[in-house]
Amino acid sequence: MPHFYFDTRSGDEVLLDESGHEFASVEDARQTAVIALLDMAREKATNPDRLDLAIDVRGDATVLFRTRISLEVSQET
Repeated sequence: MPHFYFDTRSGDEVLLDESGHEFASVEDARQTAVIALLDMAREKATNPDRLDLAIDVRGDATVLFRTRISLEVSQET
């Protein structure tokens, strides 16, 4: 089974996945990354003015794709 690494980004903070996960396909890894990103957003969205989150999914050496969420709250004047 292919091995995928999920590196998470929250603003300027980056956490590299050292162990990775096995998935049957890139599509399975993509679905997991989307769900994980939504879970991250729920955890961090406790009244932020701005939220930038991403998960970079990579194989052994290269990034295969990125999932990203941005949220900005602005006050109408």
